[in-house]
Amino acid sequence: MRSVQVWNRKTTFLLIVILVVGASLRFYGLTFQSLSNDELSSWQRSRYDQLQTVIEEGVRPDVHPPGYFMLLHLVQKTVGDSETALRFSSALFGVLSILFIYLLGLELYSYREALTSAGLMAVLWCPIFYSQDARPYAMLLLFTLLSTYLWTRMMKSLREDSRLPHPLTIGYIAAAVICAYAHYFGLYLVALQGLTGVILTVRNRRSLVRAVLVYGVITLAYAPWFPILWEHLNRGPIWIGKPGEGYFNTLLEFIEFLFNQSKNVRNIALVFIFIFIAHLYARIVNNPDRKGVKSALLSTDTVILLWFLIPFTGMYIKSMISVPVLTYRNLIISLPAVCLLVSRSLFQLPIRKHLHTILACAGTILLLYHLVLSMDYYRTATKQQFREIAGFVVRNQHRGGNALIVSETNNPNYINYYFKQMGSDLLVDINIEEGVNWNEIDELAAEKGTDHGWYLSAAKRGRGHIIYFERRGFKRLEFQGYIGGFVILFGKEENESHQVPVGSPRDVDKSRKVDQRFDETVAQLWQKIQASGDPKVKIEGCRVFLEEFSDHELAPKALFMIGFIYAEELKDKAGARVAFNELLRAYPGSSAAETAMWMLKNMDKKPPVTEE
Repeated sequence: MRSVQVWNRKTTFLLIVILVVGASLRFYGLTFQSLSNDELSSWQRSRYDQLQTVIEEGVRPDVHPPGYFMLLHLVQKTVGDSETALRFSSALFGVLSILFIYLLGLELYSYREALTSAGLMAVLWCPIFYSQDARPYAMLLLFTLLSTYLWTRMMKSLREDSRLPHPLTIGYIAAAVICAYAHYFGLYLVALQGLTGVILTVRNRRSLVRAVLVYGVITLAYAPWFPILWEHLNRGPIWIGKPGEGYFNTLLEFIEFLFNQSKNVRNIALVFIFIFIAHLYARIVNNPDRKGVKSALLSTDTVILLWFLIPFTGMYIKSMISVPVLTYRNLIISLPAVCLLVSRSLFQLPIRKHLHTILACAGTILLLYHLVLSMDYYRTATKQQFREIAGFVVRNQHRGGNALIVSETNNPNYINYYFKQMGSDLLVDINIEEGVNWNEIDELAAEKGTDHGWYLSAAKRGRGHIIYFERRGFKRLEFQGYIGGFVILFGKEENESHQVPVGSPRDVDKSRKVDQRFDETVAQLWQKIQASGDPKVKIEGCRVFLEEFSDHELAPKALFMIGFIYAEELKDKAGARVAFNELLRAYPGSSAAETAMWMLKNMDKKPPVTEE
């Protein structure tokens, strides 16, 4: 008994250490990055005064259920809408996910798999990133784990004695309902749990009836949302494309996404996945009789493997035959299965027990090293830099005086949010969401009596702003590029503010000068990009170039350069394929597209020499 107590203390101590590490990784640098477009969308959709308005005007036009937005509405009402306040609940959900994957691992296997799974959950990039994101994914992950943990205990009780303890049943129903309201992939998971529950209890009428009653209650709790769910299903997320790499390549990319977006880490994880599958296969082969096969197929290992594969496969098929919905972040519902699968296979290796422990500790430490140092996670910005864009304007507003502020974002309040957070009274004058209404801009500029204009862009659409401003007598005084956007300060040129008749010789001469300055600007930016020695800086420079000059003849080369750098310098073939396929779609007739097609077919070979 004493040895058990000592071991329990050690296990508890190790769990506490893992939780502390996981919490530190989630709360440290919580506001390092700007709120992204999607996070600002969460803020915007949940900031209404009344909860009913949040649902009708915030959530209903979107394609998500209301659970997370209701929570964010409560947060803004009670503690405010700072970056920390908006992301705090996600960080907390992330820490709790570590605890519940430990409890699930303990329920399914032993303390060894439980601690190893908790260690993976604590240090992997994917759960950390979404724990620092004001989006529903950390909430979805937590209630995926909580509902699965309670579902496992509930199924065990049903199969053993056909009973459903009241606290356990109520807890599962609550967790499943919250999971379904947090995200539609949470609803998908609960539906799969229900289907599996029916299959497991179909031979016991009493157990089957009780399982059906549980899911009847869950269905009733979700019934008020069915009308809007139907609207969302018919609308669909229009920004998601169909998977283009085939089933197995897409599955590999999904595993890579979960394991720090690294091919090397993914390949190590694949080894453990194959070990897991091989062990399960050997179990069936070694027990070929009906009872042995049935035991293997209904085993915990099979359920874990299906938990990993079925959600992905179902959404892949749906995305290929109807509205695409497959995104890797949505499939975070399968992350716990992958962690448990890798942990289980580690302890199935035919080596001494102390070597299992050493491998588990070494793997966790190496993943932490990869996150902090190789990925440089806490010093490398990856989200759209709305904060930096707004900050540049605030710091330099004295240069523009009463300048007109034109933004190109999905919502003007995204920039205004940061103006307010910085204590500035600046506001966006006009936001360009779809088409460009230049006459309205002209009228606003005349009304303000200004000869300066800020152009703030954080959207991925074609633009004509450079030519517009310069052909109206403005020149570019300042340009600053950021991740996912840029800032331009325009100023009126002296002695050219009055109107010139269109088509006059003077107008033609002025247009030629403007076009010459435009070409010089492009050339300078292109040379600056090529002069950079850092591949990541060069890629970001090409992205900025594409944001600003998407119609220029050099744009296909910029996109090709991105793919080439991924393929040859960063050895990231997945990133290269994305860039090359984007090039083929955007500029199909260009010479760069022909070279990109060759690169896609011969990814491991040197590309032909092309003229710059």
